[in-house]
Amino acid sequence: MTALEKLYRFSNSSPPRMAQSITELFERFEGKRSYSARRSQLEIQMDILRVVHDGAYLPTQIMYRANLAWVALQSSLGSLVGTGLLQRATVGSKRSYQLTVQGMNILTSFNQILEAVREHKGLKVGAG
Repeated sequence: MTALEKLYRFSNSSPPRMAQSITELFERFEGKRSYSARRSQLEIQMDILRVVHDGAYLPTQIMYRANLAWVALQSSLGSLVGTGLLQRATVGSKRSYQLTVQGMNILTSFNQILEAVREHKGLKVGAG
């Protein structure tokens, strides 16, 4: 299964909708679209996976680093836990989240797609 096929399956989107989301994401990297424009659900979920991978485990840390409102964060965390990409742990009254193996695979696939498109378009890898 290719990285793109994994993302299709993860996103629960049709291939045309997923292609539109990916196209919009690359338009931002190229400066064709303002960063103040709303992020797609795919972008939000990938941002959450990225910040958890980078060490934000508590909901408040994830919210600030992913630049999300609390309600949007709760909805996305529930979705990511439900699809098996994040694992929720509770110690006392504290909740934390960890990336699962499947979540790491999806994040890696997404980053590989970003890199491939950047290279194809002649963009500097790591920009954005």
